Amino acid sequence: MDHHTGRPQTLKLLNQSNVESIIRSHGPITKPQIATITKLSLVTVNKTVEALLQQESITCLGLTKSSGGRSAKAYGINKEQSYIICLYYEKMHYWSILANMAGEIIYEEEFFADSGNINEATYKAIDKMILKADNHKISAIGLGLPGVVRGDILTDIPLIPSWEGYPLVRILETKYNCSVFIENDINLAASGLYFNHYKDDYEHLVLLYLNQGIGSGLIINRDLFKGFSNFAGEIGCLEIPSYENGSSTIPFEKKISLISDSLKKDLKDDDLYHLKEELYWSVAYVVGNIACILNPEIVALQCDLLAEDELELIRKNMKLSKQDCPKLVLVKDFRQHCINGVLNMCIQKTRTVLTLLNK
Repeated sequence: MDHHTGRPQTLKLLNQSNVESIIRSHGPITKPQIATITKLSLVTVNKTVEALLQQESITCLGLTKSSGGRSAKAYGINKEQSYIICLYYEKMHYWSILANMAGEIIYEEEFFADSGNINEATYKAIDKMILKADNHKISAIGLGLPGVVRGDILTDIPLIPSWEGYPLVRILETKYNCSVFIENDINLAASGLYFNHYKDDYEHLVLLYLNQGIGSGLIINRDLFKGFSNFAGEIGCLEIPSYENGSSTIPFEKKISLISDSLKKDLKDDDLYHLKEELYWSVAYVVGNIACILNPEIVALQCDLLAEDELELIRKNMKLSKQDCPKLVLVKDFRQHCINGVLNMCIQKTRTVLTLLNK
């Protein structure tokens, strides 16, 4: 978060940014209510709201119901000021949505996206969303992708090898003349899950993705944590003890892959039981280490190998005290959480969040 003091014009922009944020979160809302929340003077709020109205960032929604005194005007975000395009790549498909500035979905469609012709598939999906925007300005394009995002560059993206080190943001911003944001899909799913379902109850959440590929998204102190090189959460690289031989280790991603492949075979009951026990122990080992290091209140698991009633077996294998053990939940709609994460990312990054100053 940036902190600015001094220049009147800077203070004016600070106040506009934050009043807009309050209106987005609490609207419909009146000027006195804005003043109460922000601790700004009513004079400052009046000037700030009028400036936002002139910019068409917000709109007057009419008068509030009177409780005996004068009715006050209520304000909300101007939903139609511009639109946002969100794309999530999964299994050679784009899941694409067009949304307004309030996060309401205008249109959605699925597109085939062959990794061998990924640029054209991306342009096709974006162009279709622009067509459906019906001449509305596109303020941002966001993409959730299965790779590590380092600045504006993608790395470690084996599912789309042609984009390894590719300057995707610069290419798309030049082509479409708007802001473009990219992020790792699991990070976005963690963000979407947290802010749409858990932000009112928890401050820390970890999402573990244990399906095709392994990874995690970390929400710490209500913010997405990515580490100094955006590598935080790459748990597939963790070496865990072998279930049968504690003196040897195996990468966590390889362990889950081996268990998954074995469970697809026609197994005897004893073999199935052994594999399941190995799965519970392996997941519990990683979750337990995460709990010891980050101490999140909740760990969400996206894992097709697990059922709801098996979470208790993972808890028992963690061997942590009840007060230190995070709540475990299964994630049922990873795709939707990722789309929500892309949408939240675009909305947040299209406006600057600055420290509110009453000057």
